[in-house]
Amino acid sequence: MSRGYRLSGASVRYGSHLALSVDALDLSPGELTVIVGPNGAGKSTLVALLAGLRRYGGICELDGRPLRAWTRTELSRAAAFVPQSVDLQFPFTAYEVALMGRAPHADRLFESPADHAHVEQSMRETGTFELRDRDFRTLSGGEKQRVVLAAALAQSAPVLLLDEPAAHLDPKYQLAVYSLLAARAKSGALVAAVTHDLRLSRRFATRTIALRAGRIDAWDLDPSTFARVFDVDPEPWLGA
Repeated sequence: MSRGYRLSGASVRYGSHLALSVDALDLSPGELTVIVGPNGAGKSTLVALLAGLRRYGGICELDGRPLRAWTRTELSRAAAFVPQSVDLQFPFTAYEVALMGRAPHADRLFESPADHAHVEQSMRETGTFELRDRDFRTLSGGEKQRVVLAAALAQSAPVLLLDEPAAHLDPKYQLAVYSLLAARAKSGALVAAVTHDLRLSRRFATRTIALRAGRIDAWDLDPSTFARVFDVDPEPWLGA
């Protein structure tokens, strides 16, 4: 079981641009942390950092170890990452894409029965098992997103990091996905998700992190926080 993340003075730069600067942040198992903020606030950079996909300064630890000290295989077994979109140019079926989530556990030439069992379960959880024989390239944006989520769940990692996991989904599947993430957190997983859907955030999040200009601005999303972070009247969005 993961002991979680600890960030202290952590930063990410793109050239001379300081994209993210986090003075202090702890993320713990059992929580669904939702990351919100305007465009360019550093939300995607933060989850990519946690996934080990960005070079960083300062301290970023997972389970008490610096993230840069983890091997790629170790980190893939510990944390599953769902990007905003996946563009595959080869004719993989949806099932084959979901099966890619088992790659960190491969210890033989062919997948084991356990691998296939994990994939089937994750595809059923995400409502994608009926798509298993479809060419991934022919799926809608929402269907692709759910197949990629199935791959992440099949990874069986104690940490789930997601960048806009419900962006392409209709309301039915938005609720289904966030209900699933909340259930995973309740069962002990560490779940962190970027979202622009503030209603989903308020309904499902255990905690909310509001970013602005690459820094953590607030740890909640009350009306005053919303107005400051997004520079807009909160009433239509929060019902304040």
